[in-house]
Parts: sequence; structure tokens; C-alpha cells
Amino acid sequence: MKKITIKAAACAATLLAASAGVFSCSDFLEKESLTSLTEEQAYEKLETVEALVQGLYRLYTADVRSGGNGVRVLLGTDECQLGQDQYLASSDRSVPGLSSHDGLLPTSTTISGLWQVKWRVVTPAAEAIYLLPKFADEDPEKVKILLGEAHFFRGMVMLEQTIGWGRIPIIDLNSNFNGGRQSLVDVWTYIINDFKVAAENLPEANDDDRKRATSYAALAMLGKVYMAAPEETGLRSFQSAKECFDKIMGKYSLVNNYATLYANDKPTTYGQNTVEAIFELQYNNTDQPNRWQWEFGSRAVNELIINGEAIGGRCYFGGYDMNIPTDYMHKDVENGGVWEAGDTRKLLNIRYDLTYQGKQPVPASWGGSLDELGPHVRKFEDYRTEVTNNSTGGPSRDTWDAGKNFPLIRYADILLLQAECLNELGSTAEGVGLVNQVRQRAWGGTLPPAMQWGAMSQDEFREKIMDERMRELCFETWRRMDLMRTGQYIKRVSRHNRWAHERWGDAGFPENRILWPIPQDEINTNEDFANDPEGQNPGYAR
Repeated sequence: MKKITIKAAACAATLLAASAGVFSCSDFLEKESLTSLTEEQAYEKLETVEALVQGLYRLYTADVRSGGNGVRVLLGTDECQLGQDQYLASSDRSVPGLSSHDGLLPTSTTISGLWQVKWRVVTPAAEAIYLLPKFADEDPEKVKILLGEAHFFRGMVMLEQTIGWGRIPIIDLNSNFNGGRQSLVDVWTYIINDFKVAAENLPEANDDDRKRATSYAALAMLGKVYMAAPEETGLRSFQSAKECFDKIMGKYSLVNNYATLYANDKPTTYGQNTVEAIFELQYNNTDQPNRWQWEFGSRAVNELIINGEAIGGRCYFGGYDMNIPTDYMHKDVENGGVWEAGDTRKLLNIRYDLTYQGKQPVPASWGGSLDELGPHVRKFEDYRTEVTNNSTGGPSRDTWDAGKNFPLIRYADILLLQAECLNELGSTAEGVGLVNQVRQRAWGGTLPPAMQWGAMSQDEFREKIMDERMRELCFETWRRMDLMRTGQYIKRVSRHNRWAHERWGDAGFPENRILWPIPQDEINTNEDFANDPEGQNPGYAR
């Protein structure tokens, strides 16, 4: 088998233990794809390769998408920024740099971690794609589905990689690619093909195991890719995206009440694999929490004294202030923000009141700042971590253990994307109708005439849809890609993100600060990067 030179966290023991979430080898490897084991020794049975593919779900959910790895992509957008104390006091200056688009360093442990974690999924997915055809005669239907899942995850993570770093390596054990950066055309062609294969091979539904990817999830991602492919690749196609979304229309529906998606009072029954969920990441409060609330909550809340003791992380809306809403994200339209009168999504997405058991928090003793007392993300709060509602006895469970499911792809997103496609293809009025379907739910089922979208120009729609996507999908990790694919990244972030605006002003940050730097340890230890004059993104020192 081919040699993989990407510094991926993958060895034979790691891959085979993936479904259990166990990792036993270094994050920095230059290895034969199955280390010292031959292909025949490591994967002589279909069941072994099947375990490898099933492990991709755990790897993606627990490593790529949980905790800081999952939410760092929100920083530096027009909807999320770093809390003030975190910005000023962070020991890793690239974390503030993600918000200000300045100070990002190739040597940053944050950047290196975000880079490395992606290969934990891409590498085993590529190995499964290489190995599965040898078992095609043994169990054709099983192999078909497993191939679909492996292509789905390789495509998903490659998309996330190219949004962050642009030109990336392509891991295909049937190709002649080296371990270095490939052209954008090749990268996006591979992503498109991965989702095409996934759409062709995966079943339409998997009611017995809702976490499994389906053909509709692959079609949704394929449509997103056609809309987001850089124009210079020649692969962007709103018509192709629309054709993908056409196949999804009517197969899902909006839940009647937006609160059902992110309800906090009954998280085990609300918001779990609803009729709106096309692909949902499965979490829980025990062995697979998402840890997002710790990133979103307020540290000032954690220092409240209740009954003589600091509550620590035992208030379900406490946390670490790593991601807080921008002013634009939490303010009303009349105050320069995004929220319109009567939109029920506002209070479900944003927490404005940090009062806990009748007490108001104050700036934390370690020099906290006023934004810790301001609006915070509410969407992923999990009341099961509340000390007074904790079946495990209180202190043993806190906001670190938040475990609500995460509907990564949902029908409302597809309706809004389809509306964009219709607008780009000259059918703006039809697109407006789809947007009004989403807005109708936001106003409790009856959309006031003043809030209905009416006739508008193509350019006006392009501007307004970005605010609507923010209201509907805020903090669901699509914003960075949305801003990049529409060419609005610099304009909107420089205007609405506090740290970017303070650093760069109205002129905006340089275009070469949109992409992140390639980690220096990759350049230092991977000869395909080291020998490439373009092994680092423009604007960053090697």
C-alpha cells in the first residue's frame, strides 16, 4: 500500500479502535498506511473494514466536531467573537488571531490541532475506500453502503479543510498524488466526486440507526459544494446545486416550532432526530458529550456564590467565554443588529439574562470584563448539567458534559440554499417564497404582512439572505463557508466583529488573512510541503 506522509493520527491500533474512541499512537506519524502490518494482515475480513468505517462516525463526532475543535471555526465571523478576557490574556495568540484575522501563527498549537484532527478522519476513510472493493463479491450491498459512508466522511472533512486552508493534500491510495498540497481544481473535484459516490451508494433512510449518513445527506452536501466551489475552479454551479436540492424537497419538513429543535427543558425528547434533521450528530451527557456549552457560557456565572460556595461549572449556562455573540448577532435591527420584532428565534438563540437563583453575576475575580455579563449563546445549553437537576449527584457533571444532539444538516438550511439558487438562476420571486416558509415558523406560524418578503432585486436578495441565514442557522458552523462563498467575508466581519474592526477598521483585513496558516510542524516534517515554494499560504512566514 502507498505511503502516507501527512502527519495524521492514524495507526492500525488507532483505526481499529476508532469506534470505541480509543487512540494509542502519536499524533505525529510518518507511516506506511497500516504501519508494519500488511493490508492482508490488518484487513483480511470485511468485518474489520466495516469496524473501520463505523469508527468514522465516532472520530468525526467526538474529535472533529466536539469542544474547541468544533467551535473555533465560529471565531472571526460576523456572528461570533472571542470574549474580551480570552482575547487579551490568551497564551496562544493565534486564538485571538482567529477573531481579529491578525496574529495567526504557523507555530500555533491551536492551528496545528485543528489541522491534525482532520486527518484522523480523512486517512482511515481513504483506506476504507481503497480496501472495500476487494470484498465486493462477498457482500455487495454492505460494501456499497460502506463505500458511501467512507466517501461521505472524506468529502465532509476535505470540505472543512479547504475552507480553512485552501489547497490541501488529497489522500487517495489509488492515485499518484504526493503528500503535498494539490490544486484547488483537484481538491474540489475530489470533494464533489466523494459526495456523488455517497449519494449513489447510501440508502435514502436509516430509521434503525439515525446517526448513519443517507443519500439525502450526501445530496445536501453536494449542493453546498456546488455553491461554494471557488469560481476560479470552474466547478461552481447553481443549476447543479438546485438539482441536488430538488431531490430533497418534500422528503423532510420543518418542525412546527423552532423551539423544538433546541428546547432545553426536555433535551432527551425535543430536538433529537426530528423530521427536519437530514444528518444529526449524536451526543449524550456521559461517554460522548459535545462540550460546546463550556465554550459558549459565562465564566462570571461560574464564580457566583450560592449557599456559601462558588458554583463552578454546575450552572447549565456557565462556561468559558471562548465564543460570544457579536453585537450585530445579539442586537435588534433598530440598534444596528439583525433581530426583527417578533422573531421567536432571538431568545432561543441568545441568552440575555444571566441571573441564577436570584443572583446577578459580577465580573470574575481574575480580572473579568463586562462582555462576560452580556449576551451569550443559548442554543446548545443542556439543562441536564444543572446541579439541581443532576441525576449523578451534582458536582460530577457540569457544563463540560453538555450533550445535546447537533443537527448538522437540516431542512431549513436546504430551503434557504435552494432559495439562493433560484435567485441566482433568475427566479427571485420563487426563492422569496421559500424564505417566507422559514420565516413563517419564526413568527410562530403566522407571518405578519410587514415581515413577509416581497418583490426585490437579485442583489437585494443576496444581501438579505445572509441575515436570514444568520437568524436561522447562527452558531451551527456554516457561517465561515457562507461568507467565503458569497464574497462577503471581509466586508461583514470587519464591520461586525469587534476584534477585526478594532484591528483593521472599515478598510477591512487583507484577503490573505481569510485562510489559516499551514502548521509549521507539517512544513518542517513533511518533505512534500518543505520542498514546495507554495507550501505555506500567502501572508504567513515559513
